[in-house]
Amino acid sequence: MSWDGAWCCWPARGCCPRCSSSQPGWQTTATGAWQRLSVGAGAKGQRYYDWALITIASEQPGRRWLLIRRHRRTGELAFYRCYAPGPVLLPVLVKVAGTRWRIEESFQTGKGLTGLDQHQVRTWTSWYRWITLVLLAHAFLAAVTARERSGHNAEPDLVPMTLPEVQRLFTRLASGPICSIAFVLHWSRWRRRHQARARASHYHRQAALHNHEACISASPPPRRSALDPNWASHRARKNIHMITCHLRYEIDPSQTAAFETYVTGWIPIVTRFGGTHHGCFLPHEGANDIAYALFSFASLAAYEDYRAAIRQDPEAQQLWQLSTKTHCIRRFDRTFLRPAMQPSSGVGT
Repeated sequence: MSWDGAWCCWPARGCCPRCSSSQPGWQTTATGAWQRLSVGAGAKGQRYYDWALITIASEQPGRRWLLIRRHRRTGELAFYRCYAPGPVLLPVLVKVAGTRWRIEESFQTGKGLTGLDQHQVRTWTSWYRWITLVLLAHAFLAAVTARERSGHNAEPDLVPMTLPEVQRLFTRLASGPICSIAFVLHWSRWRRRHQARARASHYHRQAALHNHEACISASPPPRRSALDPNWASHRARKNIHMITCHLRYEIDPSQTAAFETYVTGWIPIVTRFGGTHHGCFLPHEGANDIAYALFSFASLAAYEDYRAAIRQDPEAQQLWQLSTKTHCIRRFDRTFLRPAMQPSSGVGT
């Protein structure tokens, strides 16, 4: 595989020489392009980072980008060199970058559960034998875990079976005297139930702390008059920069009235700051804990101005206090959409 087809990650305070990120322009270019996206679900909530994407000019076929990841609290940066045969959206690149965590988790479980890094050998033959046994043990744990997870839907109050739990059960049952198998399985279920409650609490706390929070910015499009002969084509291009925020809420059914007050309270606020609110949708038939909201802004820059303004808005503060007091929102998912233009409009997608 060529270098352009691979991923690379560099420390925060360094630069990626193969990505040409040492040029002074990349910092100013990425300043107004950060978007907060999740790389996947973790034990304590969604793993959110700020991401920026910079196009790398190249005469070779395909598309190349410099993907920058910024830690929300420490500001630590990591760089990825990205390649794709055609155009790719930022969330797709972030999802691919997040798959690296699975590899890291595999190394971590291999070291912690089966002793991948605990060999004390000096020849290749002995090292090969040790690694083979370690990989076989890890494959055994993974196979048992996958088999146990297939029946997890019947027990929603327990976390799915994990490799550490399988290793703990196997060690407990295979070594030393035990009172009974039922006793060991009882404590295993207790641990998994406790972990499920802790995970739900972490997700609820994350939703309360980061309610309706995003870090998205972009340069505002230039304003033009309707008397401009190119105004129609400019308006079509301007619509491409419009974003629509789709919110999916998981609510407490016993607090539906409080949630309705909360979610409808944002309609005049969004309108007052220049947005277009498309409505709120509460559960009617089917699932009674799912609700939706939809609103749009003319550009990412307009959305960022809106986010900055509502932090000091008294009405917005009252709505946040209402959601925190009533716990009407268990969790929410935010998705940003863009309009799809017809090819005949002369605007590329």
